[in-house]
Amino acid sequence: MAERITLATDGRDPWDQQKGESEKKHSYFQTYLQLGRTRTPKKTVEKLNDRAREAGAKELSRRTIQEDSYRYRWAERAASFDRHMDAQWAKAVIEHGRRMVQEHLKAGRSLLAKAEAALGLITPEEMSPADAAKFIDLYSKLTRVALGEPETSVAVSGPKGGPVQITAVPDDESAREAQLRAASVEIAQRLGLGVGLAEMDEEAILALPE
Repeated sequence: MAERITLATDGRDPWDQQKGESEKKHSYFQTYLQLGRTRTPKKTVEKLNDRAREAGAKELSRRTIQEDSYRYRWAERAASFDRHMDAQWAKAVIEHGRRMVQEHLKAGRSLLAKAEAALGLITPEEMSPADAAKFIDLYSKLTRVALGEPETSVAVSGPKGGPVQITAVPDDESAREAQLRAASVEIAQRLGLGVGLAEMDEEAILALPE
């Protein structure tokens, strides 16, 4: 079996074409890499031969791919690639979380301003000042939810029904976002921010003038 290559130290990544690795051999490695974390030389030769049959080209032997896998350090290079992608994914998740928190805080501030403005417009039979104060307090708690520091339980009951309930912050970000948005819409609706508000979605509510 041929001697194994030495990975370059000139700044290129391990998954890049290496010294002593032809473009054709590197294309074999790229096929292996693209198979994902369940990749194997066997799956690679099957994939390459599927393409060869479609193109009417000569098929490769398993021995050839097995030798290439050893000589060109496929497993080692693929592991480096996977670690790199894991790091990139972690950065993306952190950035997504940062943007999500910013969006929730912005929505919370907007709805809080509308709640404060609505205090002077609410009739006694619709809601008491104490009820409105409870809604404002709820948004203080919702802000902590957005920041990942929730109350054990957040609940407000109003004369039109209820409660608006947040019992826990889900680990899943999409569920957490849905929970916050649903609470935001219900609170805005109870504050009577406009005619026909019950038919409006959360984007329309947030677009209401201060």
